[in-house]
Parts: sequence; C-alpha cells; structure tokens
Amino acid sequence: FIPFQMSTLDECAICYQKMVLPLMLGCNHSFCFLCIKGVHETMNPPLCPMCREDIAPDLFRKPKQHFRIDMKDPEEPSPRKPSASRVKQEPGTDPTTHVQLMRDAQGNMVASTSRTPVTKPDPDEKKSFWLYQSGAASWWRFDPRCEKDLEVKRDAGQRQFDMVICGHSYRIDLDRMVQERLDRLGGMPVGGRNRELLRVESVEELKSLDVRGIAGVRISRD
Repeated sequence: FIPFQMSTLDECAICYQKMVLPLMLGCNHSFCFLCIKGVHETMNPPLCPMCREDIAPDLFRKPKQHFRIDMKDPEEPSPRKPSASRVKQEPGTDPTTHVQLMRDAQGNMVASTSRTPVTKPDPDEKKSFWLYQSGAASWWRFDPRCEKDLEVKRDAGQRQFDMVICGHSYRIDLDRMVQERLDRLGGMPVGGRNRELLRVESVEELKSLDVRGIAGVRISRD
C-alpha cells in the first residue's frame, strides 16, 4: 500500500484546504494526492514543497486507498438531519392532511382530520458526480473539488472552458462531453489525449458503473 494519511482534518500546504485523498511523502509531510502529483509532474526535480526533499516516483505508481466511491469534499458541511423529538413544523416543510372517518358518541359518522408535517428532501443530500473514461467501459471519478468546479461552470451555462487539473491544462467541452489535454506553450489540444466525460445524478447510478477509483487513486477492496 502507498502510505496515505487517512485523516482529512489537516490542511494541504499547496491548496490551503482540507486534504482530499491525502498522501504522506517519505519526509512525513502530507498533501492532497492531486496537489502533490501536480508538483511531481511539473517540477524538475520534484521536491517536497515544505522541506525540499526528493519525492519518490513510486508513490504515484498504481496507488490504492480505502475510501468510498461516493466520498465527499471534506470542506462540505454534513447534511443536517431533523431530530425525531421535534414536533413543531420547521421551515421548509409542507403539512399533509390525513382524514379518518369515525363514529361519535351518538353513533354518527364524523371526519377527524390531522395535519402531519412532511419534510422536504435536504438539498445538501442532492449530489452529482463527474467521471472521465478509462478504457472501453470503465471510468474514474473526478476529484470532489474538480467536480464542484465543473458543476459551477455547468450551472453558469458555460459549455466550453479550461481547467487546470493535476498541474496540466484541459479544455472541457460539455456539448461533446469530452476533455482535451492542452499543451503548455500554445494552449492547443494535444492529439490523442481526449477522454469522454459522464455526469450522473445519484449514488445508485454511480455505483452501477465500473468505476476504478477517484482522480487516479484506485479503490482498495482488500
């Protein structure tokens, strides 16, 4: 196993956010996997941003980690769950009227009504996932923060835009649903480096696909 640091409570010294798929180097400094991989691929020679020690290349050879394929960005707040002890109707709920027929003391049929608050789905629980193709029928999920950027661009109506991922520039085309690697000098697409994109809107759909891992880190099922 690659020496991943399992805690995501610490900040990455490269992106200054809570670490996603944190990776510990031989010098014991930890960073987001994509952040430090970007340093490794664009810096010559690749050195730890904290102490300038060499970064071992074998850290990025088929890395694996135990994680959920539907893992969240650690910066996202946890969904709020309503307490079962709450009786008062909370904002964001709609009352549902229930009607029950019953007999009164004189034997007459009367209708008894009650109103029960029904909680609407928590918007925090709605989640979309973005994937890029790997092979004929398998996929990799984007890093959760890249997913957030993709979703923001899509919601803003942008159909084509550039993103920096792992130290490299990519052109995202949402009309064709492809990503194209760009060269570092002219910003032109690099031939043969295109990948198909896919967006799914539920955990169930995500888990129905052959997803190898997240951002180049394979899921360990051992």
